[in-house]
Amino acid sequence: MYTGKLLPKCVDLTWSGGFGFSTNLSVMASGAEQRNQEWSGNRSEYSISYSARNQEHWSMIRAFIGLHGGRVHTFRLYDPADHTVAAHEGVILDVGSVRQMAKRITFDDMAFDIIVTKPGAAILHGGGTFDEDSGIVTGAATSWESPEYYKHCRFDADRIDLIGISKKDDGTFLAGYRSIPIVEVVFEVEAGS
Repeated sequence: MYTGKLLPKCVDLTWSGGFGFSTNLSVMASGAEQRNQEWSGNRSEYSISYSARNQEHWSMIRAFIGLHGGRVHTFRLYDPADHTVAAHEGVILDVGSVRQMAKRITFDDMAFDIIVTKPGAAILHGGGTFDEDSGIVTGAATSWESPEYYKHCRFDADRIDLIGISKKDDGTFLAGYRSIPIVEVVFEVEAGS
């Protein structure tokens, strides 16, 4: 279930990650390679850590992790490296029977699209409306932009360890998370659907 909550952006946050793909690679006896793209798009993956902080900060992260029950519930993630969509990047794709917001990434004369399901404060060009929780567009819109969009994510572990660093004189202690694995959920199907 999607909670709509935003993973807190703390001062001592560090992260690594980005685009993830699934490719089946076969190497023949001759050394030739055959590659098959398993997914039609990409799914971002991240490892996030929160450095040693006071109890107010780490307890907020701990509560957020507890609320989401490990891999059960999904949430919004602010990706510091990829969180805006310029007007020339915001495209609307026909995906099955719906019109879906996407961000077009280009390099020279090549491009690929990232599905956007949490568009934030988006602006549609050409009319219409969009659903903030799915990125599905209705109406005649031809493009869109957003000063801040989010990734739809879940934790990729059912156990995430809080590491205690040291106890302070007042009885509290410094603590943090060294590695919180997170994966993007491009589309979500609710149980029983």
